[in-house]
Parts: sequence; structure tokens; C-alpha cells
Amino acid sequence: MADAPNQTVAGLDETWRTIASLCAGLDEAGFLTPTELPGWTVKDVLSHILGTERSLRGETPPDPGAVGDHVRNDLGAFNERWVDSLRRLSGAEVLAQFREVTEAQAAARYRLTPEELAALGPTVFGEMSLEQWLNVRLFDSFSHEQDIRHALHRPGNLDGEPARRAVLRGVSVLPRAVGKAARGMPDGARFETVVAGAVGGRWVVVVSGGRGALEDAPLEAGFEAGLRADADAFLRLVWGRITPERAEHDGGLVVNGDRDLARRVAAGLNITP
Repeated sequence: MADAPNQTVAGLDETWRTIASLCAGLDEAGFLTPTELPGWTVKDVLSHILGTERSLRGETPPDPGAVGDHVRNDLGAFNERWVDSLRRLSGAEVLAQFREVTEAQAAARYRLTPEELAALGPTVFGEMSLEQWLNVRLFDSFSHEQDIRHALHRPGNLDGEPARRAVLRGVSVLPRAVGKAARGMPDGARFETVVAGAVGGRWVVVVSGGRGALEDAPLEAGFEAGLRADADAFLRLVWGRITPERAEHDGGLVVNGDRDLARRVAAGLNITP
């Protein structure tokens, strides 16, 4: 059974409240702590989420200001317009605006009907239903919760519904990542991925015709290569925050079998635009 649409809204609400709670009580130095996102501090991450939700309310981002070398595409440049415009404010001021806007957005979305959630509309990633788009917003917001947690050395919240959905979205990329990494390998080659923890699981991709597909009932043996990761490392690979080599060094990732193949698959998990 598909998840009820209001679970997505509830997940967004929960994630935004968690982010606000993580940032409550920070002094200005805390807000200016660098994150794993190039060029962005904790305050910048707040500004990004705040700016995106303002855009979704119909507000226009300010004219472009300074754009750093970390901006790689048009979407990044658009995001930077909001982030740069809010750098003149203190962290406490940005947090106050973040609370005001996200609480209003969550309240409005709780009132949406199933028909409204199913309605198609344009997004930066093409046409999709509003429910699908809110899932994208949840995925993005949860990734930024984890960015803030890492910056502040306050790990956690990797056992709930937002984490489960994020892991499954990463799993959906596995067939493409394996197919791309395993080009030239014979049909029947198999790749195993195991994610530890409450939201983890085990998935096997088999290669056929140069493409990968998830096995419905994976066998226990016969793998060319594999990954074993904790949820934190797996998601940071999916979000493009760390390299496979960094994940191995930190102890969150173990590669098995054909190590070069496994690392290519791990690198191919990144779906951050």
C-alpha cells in the first residue's frame, strides 16, 4: 500500500521542526559553522530551505549577488540568490524567519485534499504530482538536517520515516549505478548492497544486457562485488557529501569482491544535481 499523502506533509513538518530545534540556542559562531556543502554554513543551509519555501509561496528571489566557485549549474545559481541575500542577517534572524515560513507552509499543506495532492504541476525537475514534489522536498530537507547534524557534531535521527524514505530513494538508484559501473560484464553478474540499521536492508542487482535490475528474491551467494554501509554513510554517498574513499576511511563503508567495481557503484549513487 502506498504511503498516505499526509505522511509526507508530516515528515516535512517533523524535519523542519527538528532543524529548528538543532539550531535553537546557537550563537553566531555556531550558525557560521561550515557544512559539507561547499561554501555553505549552517545559516546558509537554513537560508536555502527558507528561500525554496518562499519561492513556492510565489515570492521572487532577490537579484543575483556574489556567486562562488561551488555553484555548478542554473539550479545552484537560483538557490544561491536566496542564500546570499540572507547573509546580511544574523543567524537568529534567519532562524526566526525559517520557523515562521516553514510552520505556515506545513499548516497550509495539512489542509490539502487528496485531489489537490494528486494534481500535476511543473517543478524544477519536470511535471509531477504535488505529493511527489513534497516527497522531493522531504528528501532535500532531511539531507540538510543531516548536513547540520554533521556540522554541529550532533548525529542522529536515522531511524525514522524520513530516513527510511531517503534510503529507499538511494536504493532506487542502485540498478542504474550498477549498470553503468559494470559495463562489459557478462549477463548474470550480481552486486549486493547491505545498509545497516533500523531503516536498512539488503538488495541485490543483477546485470542483463548491460543494465542492472533489482532481484525480487535475491540469493545469498554469487556476487562479483558488494557494499556494506551504515545508513549515515550510504545517505551521504547518495547526497554526494562524501566520496567512497572517505566513507571507507571513516569506517562507514566496506567494499567486497571487485573493489574497483564496488567503488564505482558507490560513486554512482550520487543523485544531487
